[in-house]
Amino acid sequence: MAMIEKGVEVEPTTVDPWTDAPRLRAANPATRVPTLVLDDGTALTESLLIVQWLEATRPEVPSLLGKDPAGVLSRAGVALGVIDAAAVTIITRKVTAPALFDETPVGLRRRRSMVEGVERLEAMAAGGALGAGKPPTLDLLAALDALDYLDFRFAGAPWLPELPSLRVLAASMADRPSVARTRPH
Repeated sequence: MAMIEKGVEVEPTTVDPWTDAPRLRAANPATRVPTLVLDDGTALTESLLIVQWLEATRPEVPSLLGKDPAGVLSRAGVALGVIDAAAVTIITRKVTAPALFDETPVGLRRRRSMVEGVERLEAMAAGGALGAGKPPTLDLLAALDALDYLDFRFAGAPWLPELPSLRVLAASMADRPSVARTRPH
């Protein structure tokens, strides 16, 4: 979403990082996504480093940090914490099993991180702190990613709270090209 918002046209490649895809491994020995390979072959890894590159190389395009960079980064950090806790849960489930991980102290802590994180994002959405800027800033994009990831990986989980304000905000952004083109299928 950030690349589209900054006007970068990319040819996305879907890879399964669990399969040790040769192309991904060649670009990123950690075989983590996202990995952005530039035209000159330089590989950029990690979402926030890619955003930093976007901000540095496209200063003429509206900033993803808006007029309150510290606030945007603080709010984005909450969303990234949700994503991180969710990803660790999914990864650990692949290595063990949901029954072996989800109810352990670490599994419960990850779940708590997801719940408390999305509750904070919900409060931010309800209070107008997310989505207040036009064009969207990194905090909103990260919150939308977090919501989509939870819906994709934990659909119907009884421990996830209702998120009416965040869902209304997500629906209001659904037709924006950066959102529509990157939504999981």
